[in-house]
Amino acid sequence: TNQYREDMMMREIVKTFVAVDVPNELTCAGEKLTAYDPDAGKQSIDSTIEESKDAAVMTPKQYAFDTFATGNWGCGAFGGDIPLKAMLQWIGCSEAKKKVLYHTFGDNRTEGLEQVVEAILKAGKSSSWLWKRLLLYAKKKGRRRLHESALFDFLMETTKE
Repeated sequence: TNQYREDMMMREIVKTFVAVDVPNELTCAGEKLTAYDPDAGKQSIDSTIEESKDAAVMTPKQYAFDTFATGNWGCGAFGGDIPLKAMLQWIGCSEAKKKVLYHTFGDNRTEGLEQVVEAILKAGKSSSWLWKRLLLYAKKKGRRRLHESALFDFLMETTKE
């Protein structure tokens, strides 16, 4: 299908990257939000807020923008290939230096996702390696309609190379 064209896959990676590449500081509904910096000091946020109440000055809320919670983007009514979309989102998050928290929503088409991720990580493979494998799989797949799990099977096999 169209989803495996190189330009379409790159489009998905770019969409993910743009969605997760949150700046260190932003304003939401008029409230200043600051990304949490764990190296900024040992003082807890609670004690900082208590001190600021005493001084009648409120500090900005701090959030750790280091993890992206996602799921089966475009895989419902749009008919997206879950294994492909999951891998593309992982690449986009990796390039943005974000962790991924993937919610499967109980969809059985995600079976094998956890094992594939573990195998890729254990083998020490990079997002570049994964991208090249997706391109190779797309070429191998061609116009043939394969079961969605075939991508996970292919990735499991190639992590051993």
